[in-house]
Amino acid sequence: MNTKKFYKCEAEAFNGSWYDPEHDSPTIEKHDAENLVRAAARFLGIERPRVYFAEVGSTSAYYPGRGQQYIVFLARGLRQSVVLHEVAHAAVDLSPHKDTGDHGPLFIAFYLRLLSRFGHTKQARRLRKLCDAA
Repeated sequence: MNTKKFYKCEAEAFNGSWYDPEHDSPTIEKHDAENLVRAAARFLGIERPRVYFAEVGSTSAYYPGRGQQYIVFLARGLRQSVVLHEVAHAAVDLSPHKDTGDHGPLFIAFYLRLLSRFGHTKQARRLRKLCDAA
């Protein structure tokens, strides 16, 4: 699935906005984001990526690289779903299987598992239906 389609499905799964506080988790602090990255990586059985925080920028992002994977999060407005989304990218990068595109089936599978495991079961179910229909 291409990125634009995936983001549209993701926004709809979270009732209109990926960053909508009414339908997503509340904002979390930096130390909570670090702990969530650690727990999510352990749950998926992958090496924990390094975590950095930026005070300015337009988006959070995962940066691949064997032995030096890292995620840069925007410090303001950080939410669980954003953290889990970026950890899913790390899981794809570290997987022996190949994926198609940035938000392919393998990424979606990892992301759905993380959403379900960390308290976003309703959104995970909606996202699965939306992705299957896209």
